[in-house]
Amino acid sequence: MSELQALCNTLSAIDQDIMGAAQQLQQHAQRCAKAAQYAASTVRNEDGTTNPGATHAANALNVAARAAGQAAQLLAQAAQQGQAFVARTVANGSGGGAGGAGSSGSVGDSAGGLQQADIAAIQDYTGTGYLKMNAMLRGEIPLDASIAERVVAMSSALKKLPDYQGLVVRGTNLSEDVLSKYVPGNDVCEHAFTSYDKLKGFSGNVQFHVESKTGKDISGYSIWGPADGGHEREVLFDRSTKFRVTFHGILEDGTHNIYLEEV
Repeated sequence: MSELQALCNTLSAIDQDIMGAAQQLQQHAQRCAKAAQYAASTVRNEDGTTNPGATHAANALNVAARAAGQAAQLLAQAAQQGQAFVARTVANGSGGGAGGAGSSGSVGDSAGGLQQADIAAIQDYTGTGYLKMNAMLRGEIPLDASIAERVVAMSSALKKLPDYQGLVVRGTNLSEDVLSKYVPGNDVCEHAFTSYDKLKGFSGNVQFHVESKTGKDISGYSIWGPADGGHEREVLFDRSTKFRVTFHGILEDGTHNIYLEEV
């Protein structure tokens, strides 16, 4: 074994340890989030009064969940960068290149049950396609036949992927008018595709938490996923997915913390 191979093996082992730590942190984050959800369910006493202790516990657990999720994401990113470095080093050291044995090549006719057209639809959506597709689905721009075809292609691709089950997070910015719809007990229909992340949502004045049942993990095909050197762990819900609001609280920093369940 050459010194280069030995070094790459060592780095790969370190990357695996880092990724394992990231997964453990993410599990802790999910446990904290579930505990926060339970605490949130006890905020109201039977007589209708508010339980300050439960509110404080729910907020503290949510902060802990977000911190653990952020740490997990940073660790996962470090592991991915290490893996990419090892892959490049091995390819360069073995003479791999375009068309060589070390080349990743292009995607074939199918991957994981998806046809090339399905993969193209996901990459179109995760590029800039989501902007027009979701705008049309929300009624923000006029109906367009070509955009509608892309929407149908994306939905078709999602249906071929297995359901992802687990806690996912979405960070976004919403106006007070839109936020007023998210009252515990209300059902909300998301007419557009909605993007969540397994590790951490983007920053914003709202953090959504969903225990996914039918979301689809598209990170293996997204242009921002690990396969293309990105760090997103995107779980996407198809258009017209319905959710029920189970909790809506506000953290000390003003962030709206909203829990949803699929209907």
